[in-house]
Amino acid sequence: WGSPVCSPFRATLYSGEYAYQHGIGTIIPEGSATVLGTERDNLQKLAADSGVASGLFGKWHVGETSTTPDGATSATLDYAEYPIQTGFTWFAGNMDGQLNSHTNWLYTVSQPNTSNASGYQTTAVTQTAEATGKTTDDAIAWMEAQSATGTRRFAVVSYNLPHFTGTASSRTWADGATACGGTATSDHVTNYNLGMECLDTRLWDLLDRIPDLDETLIVLTADNGTDSSNTEGLFDENGRGKNSPYEGGVRVPFMLADGAALQAALDNGGILPEGGSWLVDAGSVVDDATSTVDIFATVADFLDLSSATCTVGETCAVQSQTLRPVLTGEVATRESTWTERYSVTGGGVYTGIAAVRTGDTKLVIKVATATGNCRDFEMYDVVNDRWEQSDLIYEPGWLSERQELLELVDAHAAAMAADGVNWLPASSCDPCLVPEVWYDG
Repeated sequence: WGSPVCSPFRATLYSGEYAYQHGIGTIIPEGSATVLGTERDNLQKLAADSGVASGLFGKWHVGETSTTPDGATSATLDYAEYPIQTGFTWFAGNMDGQLNSHTNWLYTVSQPNTSNASGYQTTAVTQTAEATGKTTDDAIAWMEAQSATGTRRFAVVSYNLPHFTGTASSRTWADGATACGGTATSDHVTNYNLGMECLDTRLWDLLDRIPDLDETLIVLTADNGTDSSNTEGLFDENGRGKNSPYEGGVRVPFMLADGAALQAALDNGGILPEGGSWLVDAGSVVDDATSTVDIFATVADFLDLSSATCTVGETCAVQSQTLRPVLTGEVATRESTWTERYSVTGGGVYTGIAAVRTGDTKLVIKVATATGNCRDFEMYDVVNDRWEQSDLIYEPGWLSERQELLELVDAHAAAMAADGVNWLPASSCDPCLVPEVWYDG
């Protein structure tokens, strides 16, 4: 699972924490005061403390420190230095969630500069080079520079495609359709798919050009599911795509590749030679439930990252668990997965959605407010009912699974209360589930 929306996923990727822990519960609008706290342990800080260079290329979208970023000049760029302030040693890309255009966008670069008191320098210019191509070129140039000096590296390459450009009211996806030379149509789904093809092209270009590929661990994933405007088939139901707790909103691609195996396959006409000692067997599929929260610990594990305050699995208070045991076929890493989106309105009133899964069953949670309203539940067998069409919440034959999931929800609610982000009401609010249906017979 990823997240129902993008900003919580990105904060989770860097921090290894759930949204209620790092405090970014929903999409961060341009100019918002919400940011990923610089005091937190994160991957980029662990990299710096371990002598590993860290670079971010493309989309940031976890906070800035200016209310007028689009009007910024090179003299007023405090807002754009936030990726560096959280620990990255290099940033080249865009600060916000979406671009005005893939070929006319605000391009920000933060890089080391010992002549400045801050130790780095930030500039921002209007960029006319196509954004995904520019992101690829920037990432490769930086990786080549690290390779030339023998520096270990951790790079995040975060593409904007297939995100729409402009305003939410103009979601035609035409701009993305033309990013790699395609022809936009009047059908937004066709345009979206053309943008995805462009992204595939850029990804292949990136993989083909990575220096020292045989010494590189590659993680490929996404932040959230497909925008509901472009979902198809049984996912094409109102509220079942991005911004929802259903599989169409939170299930995302996840692939982890051993660069040595990739290099061997490239050298062998695209076929992986037999007998190699690879991190993961080519084409193997892991059925165990996993979460993008685990990328933090997995990267830290394989790069051997730690700091004075954070050794993952020992002294680092994060939810992330390394996927190494899963990848090597030993044991499942986690017993349950969790994802959420929440927001707070005036007066401290929360609204939110979440999902928790253990085994084959999943509980969907919806909360209108944190005071007075009951939690609304749905339960699905997501292995045999992947489209989530048959709600099992009142089915007598599923009492034990339901109870197990509810106990997991209460555990998360208790953790939220301890962290001061209590958007999920206590279980005492659950009588609206109609108690008599909880008893078999």
